[in-house]
Amino acid sequence: MDPQRTRRNDRLSIAIPVEVTGREVTKDVFRENTHTVVVSRHGAALLIHHRLEPDERLSVRCPSTGKEAEARVVGVVSSEGDGYVYGVAWTDPNVNLWNVHFPPLTEVERIGGRVLMECTSCGRRELAHLNELEMEVLEGNKALPRPCEQCERETIWK
Repeated sequence: MDPQRTRRNDRLSIAIPVEVTGREVTKDVFRENTHTVVVSRHGAALLIHHRLEPDERLSVRCPSTGKEAEARVVGVVSSEGDGYVYGVAWTDPNVNLWNVHFPPLTEVERIGGRVLMECTSCGRRELAHLNELEMEVLEGNKALPRPCEQCERETIWK
């Protein structure tokens, strides 16, 4: 394993069946039975066969635990066949959809990485502390949607 790619946060590569409900980029509502690619304390990577926008809200239900949670689309991690692997983060940090105990993180482990980023709309630069999902989306897309104080809205950062 490449030590540069080793994650400090607990992530499990596991396919868990889930039901996802949300809105496509066309704003059409969809419901899809799919599965996870990776799960973590903060969210998951989900294989979804619909095009989604960053920051879109999804409902994720895990039939095996009977639990449901709201998630925010962080972005596309990769494409797989006719679908996309999306990184999603729970809107409630206390969600445990999988009934898996993840040991508490140290302060260093809470931060996936520190990156100097620039807003593509106004050019504002800032040092951003990104979580593991945001880092993965940034690595895959070379860009990340984030709020910009100067633009007073969410913009694309590189």
